[in-house]
Formats: sequence, structure tokens, C-alpha cells
Amino acid sequence: MKKVALSLLVLVIACAPAAKKESPLAAKLAAIQTSLASGDFTAAATGFDQFHDAWELVEDALRAKSPEAYRSIEDAMDDLKASIKKKDAAKAAERFKVLQDLIQKNGL
Repeated sequence: MKKVALSLLVLVIACAPAAKKESPLAAKLAAIQTSLASGDFTAAATGFDQFHDAWELVEDALRAKSPEAYRSIEDAMDDLKASIKKKDAAKAAERFKVLQDLIQKNGL
């Protein structure tokens, strides 16, 4: 009986879907979101800079694949950066969501 239960457990684990790895861009966005939620615009600006560094690693590939998506993300980044600089919490939250949605939509 114990062998059957152990075999079933091994089978369940083997068939379980692998945990989806979070993309580097998504991780950087999460840091920005946390900073914005706490009202820490200095940390949000630092997080944005780190996001931008990670973005630079993928932007050329996206620009070649979809110039429209690339431009939309660049525009959303500019809008978010401006909101963070102005310390406008409402606009920053709104613009963060737009950027986050674009990153997810494009599988980044």
C-alpha cells in the first residue's frame, strides 16, 4: 500500500506543470509597484532605472518583431517616468498599469 501511495505521489509531482519563471522585466516592475504603493518615489525612480536597464536587453528584438508594440512600451515608460518625477501617485499608478499590461501582452 505504501508503494502505491508513493508511486502516485511521484506521478502527481512528475505530471504537475512546472512553476512559471517570472521574467526579469516583470520582477523589475514588481519593485516599482511596491515603491509606488508605499509612496516612496525615490525607490520608484531607482526601480524604474533598473527596469530600463533590463528593457535595453530586449528592446531591439521587440522593435524588429513589432515596431508598434515597441513604440507603445517606450511611450508608456516615458509617461511613467514623468509621473514618478512629479511624484504624482495617481498618475504613476495609472501609467504603471498601462506599462505592466503592455509588458504582459507582449510576453516580456
